[in-house]
Amino acid sequence: MGTNETVRGEKKIDLGGGTWVMRPTFECMIEMEEELGSLYTYVEHLMRTAEFRTKEIAFIIHCGIKGHMGDRAPSFSEVGQWVLDKGLIDVAGEAMDFIQSAMLTEEQAAEVVKNAKGKGRKKKAGK
Repeated sequence: MGTNETVRGEKKIDLGGGTWVMRPTFECMIEMEEELGSLYTYVEHLMRTAEFRTKEIAFIIHCGIKGHMGDRAPSFSEVGQWVLDKGLIDVAGEAMDFIQSAMLTEEQAAEVVKNAKGKGRKKKAGK
């Protein structure tokens, strides 16, 4: 693999004052399925409802970072705090993008994330 290429589904995220790479390794995907159930069903639910849970979003981001860094990854608690610091809605979109990038084409994933972010903002504004 050349230096300008990335692993399919690999995404970067800015959190906690750094840029982290999330990689959807087999182990990462299995761990997410064990915690969240079917990833397709999970993403579909988020698209319909925009009901983001802090623990789930932090879990997805943490799994992705662990997929890239292994045992050198920051702790789940650190990642969770960074998620809160950045804002749940913004990070939720990035978490969904990460899951979808392993399951969909780039065009399909971009459309789903765009739709979900729009629903989340509408829900927040309409409290």
